[in-house]
Amino acid sequence: MLVKCPICGKDGSLQQRGQSYNSVRVGHYRGYKGKTRIIEWHSTNAKAVHLVNKGRVSLDERGKLALFTKNEENSHCLPSRRKIMSLAP
Repeated sequence: MLVKCPICGKDGSLQQRGQSYNSVRVGHYRGYKGKTRIIEWHSTNAKAVHLVNKGRVSLDERGKLALFTKNEENSHCLPSRRKIMSLAP
């Protein structure tokens, strides 16, 4: 998941690990050294990532970060009229 890093302010890949989701870090791609991909990691916490990315990610009660998708943002809306099936004979 691509998020804005709370430490440096650049976009990076979020990695959240552990059963309690307490291990959070953001990775920034730096290039290759031979055949090895070089990534710089910034360790942080889920609350800091959520504060910086409020419009893009949500934080649940367990501490897990989830990316908003278009369907989740509009899940409270009714489907279009064409998709509603009638039960009338």
